[in-house]
Amino acid sequence: MSDWIGIVESAYSLDGDLDGWLEGVLRASSGLLGDALSLTATAFRIGPRAIELERVVSVGRDARLEQSVRLSNALAGPATLDRLMRSAPPAATLSELLPADGLGVMTVLSDRGRVRDTRRFVARASAERGIVFGAQLEARECLSDATRARWRRVAFHVGAGYRLRLGLGSASLDDPSVEAVLDPEGRLQHAAPTARSRTAGELLREMARRADQARGALRSDADESLELWEGLVRGRWSLVDHFDSDRRRFVVAHRNPLEGSDPRGLSPRERDCAELLGRGFTPKEIAYGIGLSPTTVNHTLARAGAKLGFQSQAELAAFFAPGALRARFAEFDLAGVPLAVASFELLDEKRLDALTSAEREVALALLRGATNRAIADERGTALQTVANQIAALYAKLGVHSRAELAAALGGKE
Repeated sequence: MSDWIGIVESAYSLDGDLDGWLEGVLRASSGLLGDALSLTATAFRIGPRAIELERVVSVGRDARLEQSVRLSNALAGPATLDRLMRSAPPAATLSELLPADGLGVMTVLSDRGRVRDTRRFVARASAERGIVFGAQLEARECLSDATRARWRRVAFHVGAGYRLRLGLGSASLDDPSVEAVLDPEGRLQHAAPTARSRTAGELLREMARRADQARGALRSDADESLELWEGLVRGRWSLVDHFDSDRRRFVVAHRNPLEGSDPRGLSPRERDCAELLGRGFTPKEIAYGIGLSPTTVNHTLARAGAKLGFQSQAELAAFFAPGALRARFAEFDLAGVPLAVASFELLDEKRLDALTSAEREVALALLRGATNRAIADERGTALQTVANQIAALYAKLGVHSRAELAAALGGKE
C-alpha cells in the first residue's frame, strides 16, 4: 500500500501520548518504509557533548528489537551517531551512510544477524530534537531518487508534528498555540491578531483547501498530493483537524515555527532557511517545508549570506552544517555591545580522502559556488567529464546535491 498522505495525516494527529503517536506514524509508514513487522522510531536529543536516545518505539516480530536498537547505538560510538543523527540526510539507507565496519556494528545485533541494511528517514523538530524512523532489510539497498525526494518531503511534516507535540500544552482549542479556527467551508471562526488580516485568512483557507485536495481525489498520486500539502503555512502555522463533541470537523492553525535563538543578526526567516540549507535541503525543498515560494527562499538565503559575508549558498550551508558553527558560539559583552564569536573549520578534509585529486578539486570548486561550465573551463575539460566527476564524488560521499555536499563537509566538533 502506497499512501504517502497517510503518513502526513498521522504526523498531525494530537491523540494519545508520544509513544502512541510514534507508533501511529510507524504503522502509517509501514507500506512504504518497510516490513510492518520490523519498524523502529528512535527519538533523540543532541546535547553539547553527546547524543541522547530519549525513547525507542518498535513494531516488530522480534521482542528484542528496541533493546537491539539501544545496544547498537551504544556500541556505535560518537562519530557514527553523529553521522546517523546530527549530520544524517533526511532519507537514506544505512549502507549509504556508513562504511562496512560501521554498518556491521549497527546490524549484527538485530534479528539474529539476518539484517543487512536499514531503510531510514530522519525528521527534525529543531536543531536539537529529532526522530529516526527505520525499517530493517535483509539485503543492501540504495534508495531511488523519486523515493528519496518523497521521504524528504514527508520528513518536514513529521518534524513539524513532533515539534508541535513537544510545545503543545493541550489539544484543546484554548491552547495558546491556536491562532485560527476554520469551519469545514473555510470560514474563519476564530483568529488571533497574527491571523486576522485578510491576506492571512485567505492563505489559511487556500492551504486548508489544498490539504483536503491532497487527501481526496489526488491521494493516489504521491507526487502531486505531497506537492499540494506543504510543510508549514507562511513559515508559521501547522494545520490540524479538530473534531468537536458532535464530530463536526474544524481546521485549526497552530503556531508552530522552527525554533532556535540566533545571535548573528539574522531575522527568524533568514535563520530558518539557513538552518535547513545547512541540513542539506535544497532551496526548492525549503520552500515546500516552510510554505514560501522558491524565489522568496533564494532571496532570503542571499540576504543571510550577505549579512555573514559569504559568497555562495555552498559556503552558507557549510557554515550552518550540523556540528559546525551552531555549537561553537561564545557570547560576551564588549563596551555594552553583545558579541558572538566562534572558531571552526569550514572544511572537514578527512572526508575528502576517498576522492581522487581531480574529484577533490571539483568538490572544492563546488563549495566555492562554481557552475559545471565554470569548472570545466577552469580545468580545461569537457562538461560531461565534470558531470561524471561530480556524480562520482557524490556517490563516494553519500550526498545528492551541492547543499548536501556543503553540509557533509562542514566543520565538526
